[in-house]
Amino acid sequence: MQGVVGVAEQYGVKMETAAATITMLGKQGIIGSRAGTYTRSMMESLYVPTSAKAEKVMKTIDFSMFDKAGNVRDNLEGILDLAEKLKKYDPQSQARMIDSLFPAWGAKAFRSIFNDIDGFIAKQKEAGEQAGLLTKQNEELAKSTRYQLQQLGADWSNLLTQAGSGNEMLAEPIKALRDALKDPNTIQTLKSIVTSIVELGAFAARNADAV
Repeated sequence: MQGVVGVAEQYGVKMETAAATITMLGKQGIIGSRAGTYTRSMMESLYVPTSAKAEKVMKTIDFSMFDKAGNVRDNLEGILDLAEKLKKYDPQSQARMIDSLFPAWGAKAFRSIFNDIDGFIAKQKEAGEQAGLLTKQNEELAKSTRYQLQQLGADWSNLLTQAGSGNEMLAEPIKALRDALKDPNTIQTLKSIVTSIVELGAFAARNADAV
């Protein structure tokens, strides 16, 4: 997935769309970083034609990933629109057009979708549901983490108070630590670290079949 992040950020490609594409490629034995590279190639070619032939095909079938106002279209909507336009042609013409629209890697990724549109839509929906579940889990985690960090701060504060009692040498460093644990920025940083670790683990679990 790392290879898709750049184009995803640039054109607003949804992670569930990228994940669904990678899953479709996995059915053809294209997995791991290769799947990410193929997906990136396809996505980039949809938004930026790679050749005069690609531009000609897009003009011929009246396709663009941008609307008339120049705004980027929803990537799933655009992919499905392209598939519908290509279906109007015979298989030989479809093959030529796909080869003109995409480099070899991108063409492989698009064909994995084009040959099983229903499967792609199902995987897109599945990835979206998983993303929604992850968001809910993260919200619950944030609440739980915030409470646990507050408790931890209180416990540390009490411990530091006891440790520094009657010891002037420890008074200043203990006060600094106690103040840090009360600082909202410190709490937020710790919460962000924990949340990021959980998100990374959940992402790896969701995409284990594509590695």
